[in-house]
Amino acid sequence: MANSRIASLELKDVNEPLDSYIERISQSIPQREVRTQYRKVFCVDNLRECLTQGKDMIQWECPVYAAKGISLRMIRTTVEMVRNVSYDRLEALIYFSDITENYFSEQIPHMLYRKNFDRIEIIDGQRDCVRLDHPGICAMEMVLAEEISYSGYVTEVMKKFVPDDEKSVYEKCVRLDTIRKELQEKDRYSFSVHQFNKKGEKCLKNYTFFYLNKFFDIIVATVEDITEKFEQDILTGGYNRQGFIRHVERILKESEDRTGYAVVFFDIKNFKAVNELFGTEIGDMMLRKVYEDVRKSELKPLVSAREDADHFICLVERKNLNLDMLTGMCQKKLTRGGKTLHLSVKCGIFMLEKKKMSVNGMIDRAKIAQRYITDEFVQSYKIYDSSMKNTYIDKATLAGELEEGIEQGQFKVYFQPVVDAMTGKIASAESLIRWFHPKKGFISPGVFIPALEESGHISELDLYVLDSVNEFQKKRYQFDKITVPVSTNLSWMDFYDETIMNWLEKKCVDASMPSGLCRMEITETSYAAIEADRNATLEALREAGILLLLDDFGSGYSSFGMLQNYNFDIMKIDMSFVRQIETNTKTRSIIRFIIEMAHTMDIKIIAEGAETKEQVEFLRDNGCDYIQGYYFYKPMQEEEFVKLLDAGR
Repeated sequence: MANSRIASLELKDVNEPLDSYIERISQSIPQREVRTQYRKVFCVDNLRECLTQGKDMIQWECPVYAAKGISLRMIRTTVEMVRNVSYDRLEALIYFSDITENYFSEQIPHMLYRKNFDRIEIIDGQRDCVRLDHPGICAMEMVLAEEISYSGYVTEVMKKFVPDDEKSVYEKCVRLDTIRKELQEKDRYSFSVHQFNKKGEKCLKNYTFFYLNKFFDIIVATVEDITEKFEQDILTGGYNRQGFIRHVERILKESEDRTGYAVVFFDIKNFKAVNELFGTEIGDMMLRKVYEDVRKSELKPLVSAREDADHFICLVERKNLNLDMLTGMCQKKLTRGGKTLHLSVKCGIFMLEKKKMSVNGMIDRAKIAQRYITDEFVQSYKIYDSSMKNTYIDKATLAGELEEGIEQGQFKVYFQPVVDAMTGKIASAESLIRWFHPKKGFISPGVFIPALEESGHISELDLYVLDSVNEFQKKRYQFDKITVPVSTNLSWMDFYDETIMNWLEKKCVDASMPSGLCRMEITETSYAAIEADRNATLEALREAGILLLLDDFGSGYSSFGMLQNYNFDIMKIDMSFVRQIETNTKTRSIIRFIIEMAHTMDIKIIAEGAETKEQVEFLRDNGCDYIQGYYFYKPMQEEEFVKLLDAGR
């Protein structure tokens, strides 16, 4: 006989055999493998066997649905057995204990009580439902008593709180099959996603999932706001760029007049010298000091941060922007161990305007302003003005503008001829890219190329130039027109782009085209960034007939190291040397030495930037092979270059 407050455990028929009873109540256990094991443990044959072996009590804990499909409970089944010698029969008492509350209380890790979570989600994966608990309320007897649909809850969160650009990521990460898969491989599963809080501010939330009970398929999810951690600069303890942006956005949102503020950008010039002379520990100490000097200065910044490396930013009220005081702040002196180093800080200022603008845009404009400082010792600051507007490209929209610009033909490939120093005839050319924006007008390559490199999209543009030059060369060759080699500039990032590497392998090594028409120019800094395994790629290109040019030789600090580690066919002397030929005797000696050294290594020389007759005559007299510069030709459009070639120049 049996009696129970849990419907699924009640005895339906007083004459029901024990095995049949155990079979029936096992159907309330959600996991198949647990059901099977439960029946084996409590069947009559096993109970007899256990008593024969001297084991007179058996206990088993497993989840059971108290009624059909609802109210999951943790039940302990206990069987106590005794052999009645008077009647020579086996007797047993079977009873069930509801241990749900104690079980869950023991299972909840201590971390739930230590951390200030936004909320705790208890998910019943079997029934696709979830209960939300405030972290201070862990009354486990209420687990899943008040519940909502998990899939419906996810949809609601995604709709109300998750930014549009992260919705797909959030939806994928919180799917039950994703969570289960991750938890099968490790004990914890975490991800972070941005969400809007009640004030409409974007915050970074960290979700962590772990099994409370795998058999129950009960999963606990903790949600923690990690915005402050994400926005903290580890070195200074203050804000990083992300933290600065969020707090400035909050201030401006609450402000009636944003024109009363300014963003100030600081750049420590030649800071690498500090690390080289005094070591990184002193360098880090110096960065912390600069940050504190800015934070505690008379500028009285409302928000200050280390933006990156040796760059600092702050939001100030215009009334506190004392430019004379700012000049004094921009001169630093560091003395250690008898060594003294004078540091100068360049400062760019952007005065906020009435029109709305992203904080990223404000920072970038302040950064652009400091690039216009010609002599930081004369004036260490520069205020952004409308004359600099064409210099600014919003990196957030740059990728889209690049793709659109290529499709609409905004980018034009120009050619600058390179002449034979002895004959003055065109021997080759360099391809250059120009951007004619429909709204911004002409954008200097010195602006958009570094920006594209920084955003990681330079390879898209380089591929466009390679394609354009290849089509130009192929068209002239097929129509039996005069053709000269044309070089294309490659970024170091191109060597990590499989599309470009495959393009070079197929297009530049085209059997239908003569060898030598394809040349690649790579700067010293690009070579320095290329890892050893990429050098094999360079050698493969050379073996395929592609000539490699070392661009801007002499402009960096490792020029001769480049010659040791890599093989070149042509070396281009940087224009900064060529333009000093008439005024600096040391420069003339250096150029003679470079030409002679290159020739002993079987490397040809191109001198860049020749603008005067005197420069050209000096280069010619000292054995320079080729000359490139305005004295002969400026960069020109394809049509003009074609006319020169067709005229036999």
